[in-house]
Amino acid sequence: MKLLSAVPDWRLSLSQKLTRVFGDNEAVKCALAANLSYYHDDPATLWWVFFAIAQGSYLLSGGRYVQGGSQRLSSALARAIKVAGGEVLVRRVVSGITPVLQGDSSTVTHTARDGTDAQVVECVRIVGNAAPAALAPLMPAAAAEKLTENDRRYMPSISLFALTLGLSKPPREFGFSAYSTQLLPPEMARLSDYAQGTALMAEEPGKQMPPMSIVDYAAIDSGVPAPPYVLLICGPDQLSNWDSSDMDAYREKRGRWQQAIVGYLSSVYPGLADAVVASSFNTEYRAVGAAISQCARRRGLRVCTDTATLDLARPGALAAHGGAWGLSGVSLCGFRRLFRRGSIRRRLRRHDFARGLNSISVQTEAQRFRSDE
Repeated sequence: MKLLSAVPDWRLSLSQKLTRVFGDNEAVKCALAANLSYYHDDPATLWWVFFAIAQGSYLLSGGRYVQGGSQRLSSALARAIKVAGGEVLVRRVVSGITPVLQGDSSTVTHTARDGTDAQVVECVRIVGNAAPAALAPLMPAAAAEKLTENDRRYMPSISLFALTLGLSKPPREFGFSAYSTQLLPPEMARLSDYAQGTALMAEEPGKQMPPMSIVDYAAIDSGVPAPPYVLLICGPDQLSNWDSSDMDAYREKRGRWQQAIVGYLSSVYPGLADAVVASSFNTEYRAVGAAISQCARRRGLRVCTDTATLDLARPGALAAHGGAWGLSGVSLCGFRRLFRRGSIRRRLRRHDFARGLNSISVQTEAQRFRSDE
C-alpha cells in the first residue's frame, strides 16, 4: 500500500486516468483500451493501476494457451482422474447440490441434457467451477446463503459470449491481418460507451453490436488442425441477458444473435459468412473475476487481494474454455465430431484432424491490435 500511494493518481479509475492524460481524445482512449473485455466491461469501475500492469504485461509478452486447444488440458486432467481410480462423466447437467456438515456425505444430482435419467452421487467434497449465481439456486437455502454472503461485497465480474467459427478458408483471405483483432462498433463514440455493449443481448439483435475481440488461430503456430480454420469471437455479456428456463426460446434467441454477429462480421470482412462450415455459440461465460480490478468507493479506493478466477456461469464437470486468452477446446472437439460424421467433410477437400496429440505445450505469441487511429 505504501508503494501504491507513491504512484501518481493511484486511486483513479481507468476512465478518470485516461481523461486526465488525453482529455477528450476518445480515439486514443479507445485504441489503448480496445481489448477492455479481457479484464472488465466498464472503464469507470476498472482500477487503472490494475489495467496498466495487466495490459503492459500482455503487450510485452503476449497471451499464453495450451497448444492444440484447451480440450487437450481437459483430456489430460480426465486421464489423471481415471488413472487415480476416479470416473469422469460428460454430457450431464447438474440439477441439485446438497452439501452437508463434516462427517456426512454430500450429494450431487445430475441428469441427461433433456432432464431425464436423474442420478445421485454421494461424496465427501464438492468442487464447483461455476459462478456463485449459478450454483446457489441448486443448493438448499442455508448453503446458498453461506456460499454467496462473501460475494455480495463485490461487483460481478465481466461475462463474455464466445462464438467459435470454423471456416473453409484461412481468415486472412477475408482481411484479417493479425492474430488478435479488436473490432469496435461504429456507434461507439467514447470509451465509456463500452459498458453499453454488456446489455445488448438482453434484447433481440438489431443494428448495434457489442465490442468484439477476434482471434485467428491460423495466424500463428497454434497446433490446431485445419481446415476448418478456427476464428474465435468474444465480447461482453451479462448473466441477466439470458433466461434458460425455456430452453427452446433460449436456443432460438441464441441462434438469432449468432446469425446477426456473423452477418455483421461479413459486412466488415466480405465473404466470411459464406465460408462458415461449423460454429459453436456459448453465452454467459464468466471471466476475470478479480475484485482487485474494480474501484470500490468507500472512503476512497478499497483494494482487495482476492485471487482472480475463471468461472463458467453454468455447472459443469470438466470445462474447456479459453475466451480471449486461449482456445475453446470444447468447440474444436465438436468440430472434429462433425467432421468424423461427414457433416463438414462434404464441404472441404482435405483435412488433417488425424494429427497426433501426444503432448501438451504452451505457445506464446505477441498479439497486435487493429485500430483506425
